[in-house]
Amino acid sequence: MTAEPDRAEAYAARSAETAAVRSDPRAWDGETTLTGSRPTPARFVGGILLGEWLLRGWDLAVATGQKPRTDDELAAVLYDDVAAKAETARQYGVFGPEVPVPASAPLFGRVLGLAGRDPSWKRGA
Repeated sequence: MTAEPDRAEAYAARSAETAAVRSDPRAWDGETTLTGSRPTPARFVGGILLGEWLLRGWDLAVATGQKPRTDDELAAVLYDDVAAKAETARQYGVFGPEVPVPASAPLFGRVLGLAGRDPSWKRGA
C-alpha cells in the first residue's frame, strides 16, 4: 500500500491546527469527541493528543537516530497526565511496564519511564 500523496504535509497542517485550538485553555474544559467517538472529557482527549505527539514523536525521533527535545512546560503537563492514567493504560496495553528512572533524571525522561519507555534507548542498541 502506498501512502497518500502529501500525507506528511496534511498531517503537519492538521496537527498545527489542533495545537492552535488546544493552546486556548478553554479547549481543555467540558467535553469533546475524538474521531467521532462519544463525548469525552476534553482534558482526557487533550492528554491523549499530547501523549501521541510527544511520546510517539520521541519514539520516531530515536528510532530514526535523531535527538528529540521536549519543552519543560510540556513535559510537566504530560507527566501529570501520564502519572494519572499510567496504571490503567498498562492494563489496556497502551503502556508497557514502568521503566525505573532516577528521580534526578530530567522530567521528560521520567515521563518516558512511566509510559514504559527506556529514556536511554538508542537506535541499534
